[in-house]
Amino acid sequence: MIIAGVDETGRGSIAGPVISAVVVWIPPGFFVKESKSLKPEEREKLYPYILENAVDWSVGIAEADEVDALNIKEATLLSMKRAVDKIKHPINILIVDGCDLIKDIQTMQIATPKGDLLNPVVAAASIIAKVTRDRIMTDLSAEFPIYRWYANKGYATNYHLKVIREYGLSKHHRKSFIHEK
Repeated sequence: MIIAGVDETGRGSIAGPVISAVVVWIPPGFFVKESKSLKPEEREKLYPYILENAVDWSVGIAEADEVDALNIKEATLLSMKRAVDKIKHPINILIVDGCDLIKDIQTMQIATPKGDLLNPVVAAASIIAKVTRDRIMTDLSAEFPIYRWYANKGYATNYHLKVIREYGLSKHHRKSFIHEK
């Protein structure tokens, strides 16, 4: 039986894409922790290990304008579907982190709230998604240095909100997430 896990990152961010990753992997003898419980350098160390040892893996992206057009839930499921659609290795079961199943895929799915804490394959997917998104936000920070996305990764820090009030939004901001008073 071939099992894959899918997880996302960036749902609560006010800028940048939602990134999902799928990993088809036979986990090692130790339990891989989910991405949020690891320091960035620990995630970076596990990232190549997971990629080198995965049977298959992929990443799906939903951009900020898609989040605005669809809503965060639908954009997240879209990024997950895009990731699953890229998997070439056949899988029997897909463990989806969260409460929702992905629409329009043929693979049997199990929605698992906190799946990244419970299943090492989903935890591995969370690491791939998080490292990928962090790298994207760091790259975007070079184009838009004022927002300091290299540090806040697009989340609503006090500094980030202050800069938005002073300089406005970029094309990478989720307009539907910004509520000025």
